[in-house]
Amino acid sequence: MGLKFPEALVLGAILTVTGPTVIGPLLREIRPSGKVGTIAKWEGITIDPIGATLALLSYEVIESVRGEEFQSAIVIGLRVLGEVSAIGASVGLVAAYGLTQMLKRFWIPDHLRNPMTLMFVVGAYAGSELLHHEAGLLTVTVMGIAMANQRLVDIHSMIEFKESIAMLLISTLFILLSAQVPLESLLSLGWAGPAYAGWLIVVVRPLSVWISTIGSGLSRAERGLLCWLAPRGIVAAAVSSVLALRLGEAGTPIAPAAFVVIFATVTVYGLTSGRVAKRLGLSSSDAQGLLLAGASQTARAIASALQQEGFRVVMVDTNYDRIRKSKAAGLNVCYANVMSEHVLDEVDFAGLGRFLALTSNDEINTLAVVRFRGIFGNERVFQLSREKLKSARLVKDWQVRMGGRPLFSEELTYNFIDDSIDTGATIKVTRLTETFGFEAYREHYGTRAWPLFIIEGKKLQVVTAEKVPSPKAGQLIVSLVKKGVEDPVIDGVVVEQEE
Repeated sequence: MGLKFPEALVLGAILTVTGPTVIGPLLREIRPSGKVGTIAKWEGITIDPIGATLALLSYEVIESVRGEEFQSAIVIGLRVLGEVSAIGASVGLVAAYGLTQMLKRFWIPDHLRNPMTLMFVVGAYAGSELLHHEAGLLTVTVMGIAMANQRLVDIHSMIEFKESIAMLLISTLFILLSAQVPLESLLSLGWAGPAYAGWLIVVVRPLSVWISTIGSGLSRAERGLLCWLAPRGIVAAAVSSVLALRLGEAGTPIAPAAFVVIFATVTVYGLTSGRVAKRLGLSSSDAQGLLLAGASQTARAIASALQQEGFRVVMVDTNYDRIRKSKAAGLNVCYANVMSEHVLDEVDFAGLGRFLALTSNDEINTLAVVRFRGIFGNERVFQLSREKLKSARLVKDWQVRMGGRPLFSEELTYNFIDDSIDTGATIKVTRLTETFGFEAYREHYGTRAWPLFIIEGKKLQVVTAEKVPSPKAGQLIVSLVKKGVEDPVIDGVVVEQEE
């Protein structure tokens, strides 16, 4: 690509970063099971300031070598690294402590929490940059880690605000930075640019992962997927643009080469990581399993029926008697409070694609849904219908502002289902056929059965109160059926039923 050794050293340092801005959306899409998601996420978070500092260190060494001996340059580089680390970490910790104390003492009104947090972040970044150039990124990273690990104040609203503003700012920055790279400079790289990107993807990344994970306990599949998760993002683009200008050499190909790698890695990993994860058996992007809040007899009956059909179901509860009964029935259950941080560490989310709030407390259901939206998305969080509110307007307002998608039907509240099971109702699985379709099903059962789920092959559809279900022949209907209802008979043959 025509790079001199100093420029190549700087480019190599820049491209060590992956970054949460591109890793985050990719992980949300493929949802890898096991430890891969956590490792890739924290690699992106921690490598950003390290990569930026390494690039700065390389630049400082190069500038020093131009006028001094190599040994002196190394000393200068190490001094710069120490200064950046000390200033960045110190300012970040002080800023996090100050913000936490102000929030803890309620010195900041609730409606100003997010703006004040943004002010602290920008102020800490600017202060670090004034003390030492390139210390700002490390400062805000340390501040973020400190805020995330403190237990004095709740930061969920800040996280949501951060995600929204990050999406806007990062998109804008990508446009501005890419606009500074002339098309001619990209074309001037020729085949060397794509070849360099391919070398990083096919050789460098796999080699670095396999060496660094020796003795880690990761499986071959997990190591293989990590080899295929290293897209470069906004930090690589920004640092390459800044250092290319600092080198002061017209036409330096550092920025164009970095953008070629960014485009290539985002395209390749974005289009293929999901398929690779599926081939390795580590993908949960189309997971059909359910995470249930509560292990009541209602939840146990649902879990048992779906587990028999081959779907993974995990229940979460803190009641020892319910835990005991669930385990005795061979069901997956986790002893944890659904609202605690502990549940995220204890539950293996592999194969789980939806969240159902099935507790007897409407408020707990609503809070749990709000929490798990960030994991499963709005479309895949559900809760039982509330007991009757005072007006239809209140019901609609609750659904829009707080609640998850209403499960099954408005009639099927927790008390209704629980009372029905107490009086002998059961969960049955009915196979629809050409001779016994959904119309025949409705005619036979009438108001004595309520569809809960529809199964087609390995796909599970949750029935909601938003839309009347319309299952077809060949599909299975999982229903709550009242006691005493006889199984349907067609031409003298009992329709296939499972309990």
